[in-house]
Amino acid sequence: MSDGPPPFTFVVGCGRSGTTVLRTVLDAHPHLAVAHEGRFVSPLGKRRSRYERPEGFDTDRLVADLLADRATRTNLELDEDDLRAALVPPVADFADATRRVFAHYAAKRGKDRYGDKFPGYVLRMDLLAGLFPEGRFVHIVRDGRDVALSNRAIEGQWDDAVALALNWVTRVRAGREAGARLGPGRYHEVRYEALVATPGETVAPVCRFLDLTYEPAMLAFAARDGAVPAKVEANPRHARLAEPLSPGTRSWRSHMERDDLAAFEAAAGDLLDELGYERAVPRPWPSARARATWGRARWQARRAWARL
Repeated sequence: MSDGPPPFTFVVGCGRSGTTVLRTVLDAHPHLAVAHEGRFVSPLGKRRSRYERPEGFDTDRLVADLLADRATRTNLELDEDDLRAALVPPVADFADATRRVFAHYAAKRGKDRYGDKFPGYVLRMDLLAGLFPEGRFVHIVRDGRDVALSNRAIEGQWDDAVALALNWVTRVRAGREAGARLGPGRYHEVRYEALVATPGETVAPVCRFLDLTYEPAMLAFAARDGAVPAKVEANPRHARLAEPLSPGTRSWRSHMERDDLAAFEAAAGDLLDELGYERAVPRPWPSARARATWGRARWQARRAWARL
């Protein structure tokens, strides 16, 4: 048995791909507590020199930064006393401090294994893998057209088909490319469609990957009190978490406009093909190609502007 830390589980994926559903299933394991979007690990990890000082680890500064982050207070439900208890000196470095915070989160729930679910981590897997050699990444992938539909159902979200396609491609490719670098010992890919259609056959390999014993009761999370954080349960976009796992009723086949479908596939068709998802428009229309080209230019300009 290794004397090192236990595997640190990270659930990643493009938003609206089922990360919350997968997190809820894994969190139902009797030994594993997966936080709903602790979020701080990658942004503070990039700035870890703020805490890793020559004179020793600056616990006070880290505690102040964590308390200033709403996710720590609401999603992890940790207050200053919790953080101080978790970070009793000496703290070796930022990775050590993070492990302690999540171990404290897990211990409050009677569990000895911990993890974090945040879709944005899919763009930071290399950073996280370097910080946590024991880190293991579960990447959930969903048909991008259904991801687009799910996004459109949320007020204030993007609704342009090409922008949604490019966002999906960027995030799915980032996760898969990082996963190829990490290898099968640290990266496991899950299809949303398989999770909701054959949950037992899909979750059991995830448990093996995480060195956990599969427990069929994990799939009964909808009936378990406290399985879903109150904040998440109250959010309409997560309404289906109150139901057993099953395929949804909304599908791109019946709910996506033909022009949007053609434009999405013109922008993301290569990845759809790579993942084995069938196309509705095998040969993109000229108008769809033009729309995708113009949308890609706007997308790239917006990303370049955001980096200034």
